[in-house]
Amino acid sequence: MFKCSDGIFMVIKVEEYPKHLSGMERLNHPRSCTVKCDKCGTIKENQPYD
Repeated sequence: MFKCSDGIFMVIKVEEYPKHLSGMERLNHPRSCTVKCDKCGTIKENQPYD
């Protein structure tokens, strides 16, 4: 979980896995996400997800 100075960042979007990856390759692929603060509305992109 991510913390903002006013509240907590909630995940609003998660990067999709690339279509060419196999099941095992997906386990090792680091995805990113976009988060938004539930209090002030600040949005941060490219945050680590997996």
